[in-house]
Formats: sequence, structure tokens, C-alpha cells
Amino acid sequence: MRDFIIRRMLLLIPIIIGVSFITFLVFRIIPGDAAVFVCQLQCTEETLADIRHKLELDKPFYEQYGSWLYGVVQGDLGTSFHTHVTVNTELERKYPVTLELLVLSLGMSLLLGIPAGILSAVRPGSIIDFVVRIVSVFWLSIPSFYLAILIVTFGAAWFGWSPANFATGRAVTFVDVLHGGSLTTNLQTFLWPSLVLSVGTAAVIMRLTRSSMLEVMRPDYIRTAYSKGLRERAVVWRHALKNAMIPVITIVGLQIGGLIGGSILVESVFALNGIGFYLLSSIVLRDLPVVQSLVLIFALAYVLINLFVDVSYAWLDPRIRYG
Repeated sequence: MRDFIIRRMLLLIPIIIGVSFITFLVFRIIPGDAAVFVCQLQCTEETLADIRHKLELDKPFYEQYGSWLYGVVQGDLGTSFHTHVTVNTELERKYPVTLELLVLSLGMSLLLGIPAGILSAVRPGSIIDFVVRIVSVFWLSIPSFYLAILIVTFGAAWFGWSPANFATGRAVTFVDVLHGGSLTTNLQTFLWPSLVLSVGTAAVIMRLTRSSMLEVMRPDYIRTAYSKGLRERAVVWRHALKNAMIPVITIVGLQIGGLIGGSILVESVFALNGIGFYLLSSIVLRDLPVVQSLVLIFALAYVLINLFVDVSYAWLDPRIRYG
């Protein structure tokens, strides 16, 4: 196990370098000049040249990339072209918003998906099974950003409702709650965005849990457990569920990437001033240091999460061993 983890950690190095290089390259190939976004359209050619020199945009590609990567290795993620605030400083302000949104969304996905999938599997062909399958298809068919727009638009138009601190640029996070902030305001701020972000993932987990449980409930050892007089709850939770969780855990790890991507749009719709909204606004403004650093962070988080998922297999199924 230790050797496996070490090998996977070493693989992070080429993966992260590859992601950083592709991101750096793409934003210098697509049309547009970051200096124009900084100076606006009224600038003269002399002013633009001066800005490019100050931002080091006039240097060769490999020098720009090497300088940025060297700073990242030292923990310096760069400085915004527009706000002139370091990315590290902005991340300290914004990460609690995105972290709470992702944690709540993942928690809701698991709470909505796994129990419903289990109930559907142990009662195949029943009303519960029918409802679970219909609901999962319905959830899968609605994009999270579209559902978010519907909630905000119709909530405001029909009920005069909007999320707490909507469009104020200030969200009461769990960190604020620990320092005396209002838990009620925190839940009002994050409940709907988290629910919107979680339903699609919950539908995927629900359907995979159902199919995996149906497969696990067929072998002889399950029938033997029933023949010994064990209650259905004991058979499901002690014998079936743990063996059915490996594909579910796999898809959860993959779906976290979807949650990270979805958080960008959901934060924008609900006006949550988190990392996702910060990334989207930086892309629009071609704020290259911010975009490069945030994409790198998201990629690193995704790879580490999938490493954790792989390691969890051995706990779920002791037959799995890593050399």
C-alpha cells in the first residue's frame, strides 16, 4: 500500500506540469490581448507596449512559463493583472465559500443517492423502485446552472425571495459561524446552491447504487445469509452494501470533478464570491496568472481525491491489495 501511494504521488508531478503547460499554452493561443483588457480600448500602442513590458507579456513563451512555474513551486501563485492582489490572498478570502459549497453538495448527493438506490434495489419492481428511477432520470435531465437560474428567477418574481446576502459579495461561511456568525444565515446562503449542485450527482449515485446492489444481491452467500435467518437489514448492511460500494465510490470520485466544474456556474448564478466565481470572472478578463493558478489547484484537488478513492478500495474489499 505504501509503495502504491508513493508511486501515485510521484505521478502527480508530470500530471500537474502537463495541466499547467496546456493551460498556459491555451490562453496564449486564443485570440485576445490581456494588456487590452487591463488598459481598455482607449490605450495607445505606446501604453499597451508599456503594459506588456510591466506584465512580462513581451517575453518569450518559455520564459513566461518558467517564471510562473518557478513561483508556484515556491508557493507564489502570482498577482492579478487587474486588482494587483496576489492570488494567495484572494484564495484565503474565497476558499471557505467554495469548500463549504462542495462539502455540502457532496454530502447531499450521498444522502439523496445511496439510501434511495438501496431501497430501489431491495424492492425491485415496486412503487419505490419506479419513483426512484423516474426521479433520477428527471434530475439527470436538468443542468445545474439552469435549475439555479429557475430558483433565483422564480423565487424573486413569485415570492419576493432571494438567497441571504445575494449579490452583496459577502457570504456567511461555516468559518464565520465558528467565530460567532449566524448559522441560520449560513444555511440560508448555502442550502439552495448546494441542493442545485447535488441533484445531478445524486441521480448518478442513485442509479449506480441500485444496479450495483442488484448485482451483489444475487450470489449464493446472500441467499445463505437469508437461509440462516438473518434479517433483511443485517443482510443488506453487513454483507451486500460493502461489496456494492466499490463502483459507487469510484463514480463519487469522478463526480467530484463535476461538482468542481459545476460550482463555477452555480456560484455565478447565486452570486457567491468563491473560487469558482473568481475563476470565471478572471477568464472573462483574461487575468492569466489567476486562471493558470486556479486551474492548477482544481486539477491537483481532483487527482488527490481520486488517489483517496483508489486507496479506499482496500478498506472496502480486503481482497484488494496494492503491490
